[in-house]
Amino acid sequence: MPSASAHTDEPDHASTPLCPSCGSPVVHIDTSVEVKYLVQYALIMRDLEVLAEQLGDAAWDNLTPAACDACGWSGQVGALRCPGR
Repeated sequence: MPSASAHTDEPDHASTPLCPSCGSPVVHIDTSVEVKYLVQYALIMRDLEVLAEQLGDAAWDNLTPAACDACGWSGQVGALRCPGR
């Protein structure tokens, strides 16, 4: 499974085109992460208190939803232009 590198809000304009419609080098990949919490009921606050949390891994495959803000394309990761695939 692919892993994500460090996120930046600024695209690398020398990047390889990814969007199959307009060739934009920046696309969204919609995935989720499982979070597990250890909680207890706090009498003073009368609410749940988080004691610990565990984050799962995030990954995607060819069927994961993807979208391009530049042109409005939406589809799946498998349709992206990726060298070496």
